[in-house]
Amino acid sequence: MRTRMGLLYGTLVALLLVMGVWWTYFLTGEANAQAELQIQKMATDRLHATFLIQADPRLLDRPNDFLKPSFPHLIFTRTARGVDVQIDPAVLAHIEANGRAKRRMFLFEGVFFLALLAGGSGILVYSWRSEVKFKQSRELFL
Repeated sequence: MRTRMGLLYGTLVALLLVMGVWWTYFLTGEANAQAELQIQKMATDRLHATFLIQADPRLLDRPNDFLKPSFPHLIFTRTARGVDVQIDPAVLAHIEANGRAKRRMFLFEGVFFLALLAGGSGILVYSWRSEVKFKQSRELFL
């Protein structure tokens, strides 16, 4: 009986530990994927704005007036060859900062979850040992 309880308890703790590690790993990866998706969307918008400028010669004169409302995260700069379209570095820095903040949040939540797991495991071990001692003392009493 005692071996079965220990095995059951060990399996439960191992399962919770694996769940906590997987949860932290998965959500950290999702935060990275979301940041990469936003950067990819901006790169696609950059290509789209470049195509619009090349397709409509009227946009060469004042690209900020026509395209800036639709693409607020892009910078339009005049060059010798026409108009250069770049992603605003401040927006990229903001996306990267948000990605770091989300990764940090998930890692701290994971550590907190593991601390709760350790505390709960300690309580379970204490109650299990108390139950075993109680059964032993009851058998000695009878």
